[in-house]
Amino acid sequence: MSNAPVEMKFVHMVQQNEHDDFSGMNSIGHKFFPDKESAMKFATDYNRKHNNKKQVPSYYITMDYLGCHAITKEDFEMYKATPEEIGMINEWEWSSDL
Repeated sequence: MSNAPVEMKFVHMVQQNEHDDFSGMNSIGHKFFPDKESAMKFATDYNRKHNNKKQVPSYYITMDYLGCHAITKEDFEMYKATPEEIGMINEWEWSSDL
């Protein structure tokens, strides 16, 4: 086991939640965003587009903004939001300005 320090960065997290009549709510994943505005916009836009029925369906997915979290580089690479989800032209990278 290495005693080397683990580099951490702060990102804004959106949690993906699955809802169904049988098991209730379960977290099925999350996405990381570079700033609060893009994370909240993604969650709000997703929920408005996909959760706009007059009656609650027996199965649906919601996105919930969970705030700012410290993560490792490995988590960042696995769960970072795509440029389309953020509203950016280019890919965002792990850097000291996060």
